Amino acid sequence: MSATIWALTCRWCTRFLGCSASRVGRFSAAADGGEQPYHRITELYFADGNALQAAFGSDEGKATAADYQQLAPPGSRMLVAGLDD
Repeated sequence: MSATIWALTCRWCTRFLGCSASRVGRFSAAADGGEQPYHRITELYFADGNALQAAFGSDEGKATAADYQQLAPPGSRMLVAGLDD
């Protein structure tokens, strides 16, 4: 990942209102020894789906999505997961 994308990823983590925590990491291997399709991960935590929707619906969220589309390498994905209690 280029320094530019890394800097933007870190900035994205702090932009969102309602984001309660964030973590950024690098994948080091596939546990099963198979293909490693992803290089880095950014986790953003929100209280609930409404907070997530509000964050990505905000001006900052829309700007982040536009930045992501322009800068992320081909094959990059934005995924949403709910945590099990």
